[in-house]
Amino acid sequence: MEDCHFRGGKDAIVMYYSNYPDSPLFKGKSLVIGGSHQISNYNSDSYFGDLSAVLLQNMPFWGHILRTPELSIALMDEWEEKIEKMADATIKENVSNIAGVPSWF
Repeated sequence: MEDCHFRGGKDAIVMYYSNYPDSPLFKGKSLVIGGSHQISNYNSDSYFGDLSAVLLQNMPFWGHILRTPELSIALMDEWEEKIEKMADATIKENVSNIAGVPSWF
């Protein structure tokens, strides 16, 4: 995950700031919409689940500082309840961008 997904995200941010050095991107938080945190066993050595949830659960600590909503909401299974809780949790946040796995967008 570090050499692909996390590095890709870091590279994209660096390229963005190289082109837009005055961007207010980090003056607010990222709204992160993720999948369910339900992880299933394929066998004793392999697990599977939503990529967005796996990435969120393994994100470096500094990535959690700049995102909203809290992890327990971002990883909820029930979509309608999740949307309501996300709205309530983020309404007073300064959200400056939307971040996550492209399939969610």
